[in-house]
Amino acid sequence: MYKMIVTDLDGTLLNKNKNVSEKSKKYLKELKDKGYIICVDTGRTLGRASYALGGFDYINYIIGNNGTYIYDVSNDKSLYKSSIKTENIKALFIKYLDEYEVFEINSYENILSYRSRTRNIEPYVEKIDNEDEFFDKINEVYNVTISLKNKSMVNVFLEDLKNNYKDIGLFIMEDSFSNKKWITLINQNDNKFNGLCILKDKIGINNNDIIAFGDGLNDVVMIENVGFGVAMKNALDEVKNKANDITLDDNNNDGVVNYLKSILK
Repeated sequence: MYKMIVTDLDGTLLNKNKNVSEKSKKYLKELKDKGYIICVDTGRTLGRASYALGGFDYINYIIGNNGTYIYDVSNDKSLYKSSIKTENIKALFIKYLDEYEVFEINSYENILSYRSRTRNIEPYVEKIDNEDEFFDKINEVYNVTISLKNKSMVNVFLEDLKNNYKDIGLFIMEDSFSNKKWITLINQNDNKFNGLCILKDKIGINNNDIIAFGDGLNDVVMIENVGFGVAMKNALDEVKNKANDITLDDNNNDGVVNYLKSILK
């Protein structure tokens, strides 16, 4: 059957309260103890992922920032890091300064947020409204999240990126629990599935031995390319259309572990 279980966090393993239920933690720990490899593949930084997970005892690996880092939980070490050139991000920040609704930088562990999207700032998120202070603190970039005030500027921004910043990759992001879309910047070729490929090759797992769960647009590349991709009941249609199957329960009702219980007997 499967040897590796991969799950997204927000909208997938996490419920609406942004945590993992005790039921899910307990079952995943049982699977881990039986020898299954449990991997989180998320857009979150390591700090925000650890905060949401509430402990690592049921997790083997964390792939974060949309595939730009891999953290080995058991050995407390990084297996892979892929950062964006700081000078390019600083140049983009200054160039379109008046156009940003939000500009957030994911480092390895934390988020540096200019004009934060949320009123209540989580741990591992530093909100800065002064552009000079924000600019000076840009020194480690794995993932950038951008929302523009004027939607007509999106194409201008994307065309500039395509022509002048060829080492930066991008995708449009949307979660199942929000109708907002935003631009995500990472290094070219980095994504959730690429990070998973790097990990599986390091630990000797075949792609066909992997089952993965997701709900949002950044999960599509993983769901459609992994051995067996499962979309959450609450997932976006774009994810469901690429999945091998869909959970019967949503993320608020332990959809991931209920599905696993039904097939791992």
